Amino acid sequence: MSGNKIIKINFIKFIFLTTTTTMMSSKTIADTKKAQLSEKMDIEIYYETSSGLSGLTNNGYYNFNTGDDVTFYLTENKKIEILKLNKKLSNSKNTNFKEVVFQPLDKTLTNYVVQKADKNGDLCFYDVSQYSTENYTGPIGETYYKVTTKGIYEYPSIGDDFTNCERKPSTKKNVSFEPIDDFSRFEGGILGCALNGCSIKDLNGYSLTAYAVENKGNEKYRSVAMHYDQDSKILVEKSKGIGKQDGISHLNLAEYLWLTPLKEDIDSLKFNGLWRYREIGQEEIKTGCILIKGDQIFESNKTKSNCIKSVESYKIDVSSKYIDMWWLKNKGATATIAQVNAAVKYKDQNNIVQYTEWEYFPISDDLESAPLYKYSYNPNEIKNKKKEIFSITTFERVK
Repeated sequence: MSGNKIIKINFIKFIFLTTTTTMMSSKTIADTKKAQLSEKMDIEIYYETSSGLSGLTNNGYYNFNTGDDVTFYLTENKKIEILKLNKKLSNSKNTNFKEVVFQPLDKTLTNYVVQKADKNGDLCFYDVSQYSTENYTGPIGETYYKVTTKGIYEYPSIGDDFTNCERKPSTKKNVSFEPIDDFSRFEGGILGCALNGCSIKDLNGYSLTAYAVENKGNEKYRSVAMHYDQDSKILVEKSKGIGKQDGISHLNLAEYLWLTPLKEDIDSLKFNGLWRYREIGQEEIKTGCILIKGDQIFESNKTKSNCIKSVESYKIDVSSKYIDMWWLKNKGATATIAQVNAAVKYKDQNNIVQYTEWEYFPISDDLESAPLYKYSYNPNEIKNKKKEIFSITTFERVK
């Protein structure tokens, strides 16, 4: 932005907005004829202005009107505000931006990764038909490590290397140690925060990074958005390659979601219980309630606007309508936070291939109280590397 504009980057906590049918498309929802074009940001990220312009940045640019506040989001449904560019100074009296909130030194951490697209831009999905295949995890990986003042210990895990959209089997059998002489060369993230800790300001924002690829003689260029929630204590990072660059042999369009929780029980999220859902389609809105019991899902034959809390009323088995809730087949019907943030490919009751994507981001210290979101995509556009949403479903626990 030009020098005469005052830019303030401030921390915004997780925020869930009311779902509306305008979310069916990422096109702008206000008149853009008089809008101005921003300076190039070198990042593909969702945005919304206070005058009603919204969408996905186009080649790093977004539209805005004079005087607009511009908010950027990690996800399309605008649940997570990454940062806000504001022409006014924001009121930050209630937030101490310098206070250390994240210092993962001498803590054994799990780093979950979900590949959303490969380097050529092909979209990645967990294939439910492969669930019983030994060692299959689709586009989901994990690493375990501990950062000390001397370096980083990495423990045996399933790994986080991928070929196209499939995780490559890890050959790591033993604990390894990599010494680190200078932590100051790492900005943000786990390594950058380990020694001296990071504040909210350090952990919320975006950047453009370039780094050398081992044995390749070139560099990768990608945008990275980051968010840390103080209540759930989860660090969320999302990266995307910014396209073909000199010296890179592929399209450089890989997209990843990283989730690093400080809490240990995030690997066994339970979804048993009564849930109220609201499905917003292109032509109608459906509401109802389901009971998740182990790996089965039930509905009641009684239709009421409020969920019937008596579980005995839920006798109609509708599990076949929720094949994309594949993680319910896990031991104990639990899921990792990565599994409930992955896109899914499956065949429905009519044997037709469908594509959906789940999002679950805890917003409090109760990791199982957050809403669960499902995006259903137009199957015909997936081959074109596009996620065209035709319905969004929100599931909320009934207390």
